[in-house]
Amino acid sequence: MASQAVEAPLNRSEAGVGDNWHEYFEDFPAEDPANYWSNGKFELGAARRERELLAQQAADQAALDNEIARMIAEGKQRAADRNDGAK
Repeated sequence: MASQAVEAPLNRSEAGVGDNWHEYFEDFPAEDPANYWSNGKFELGAARRERELLAQQAADQAALDNEIARMIAEGKQRAADRNDGAK
């Protein structure tokens, strides 16, 4: 007897999830890949904390980048001011 290949659904609608797939994950959070910690264990709180930490780190880095850009601009302005005074 020949076995028939089963094709995977092409999109969420064909999978029966449709536009309400987030509701499925609300009902079954262990199925949501966003709720997994790096060690592969389901830890909803840990995954949320990791996302919050990464967001805070990104915000802190953006603030540092802005401060560095400001310092560079100030240094260039001071150097230009010195060069203008030396002429």
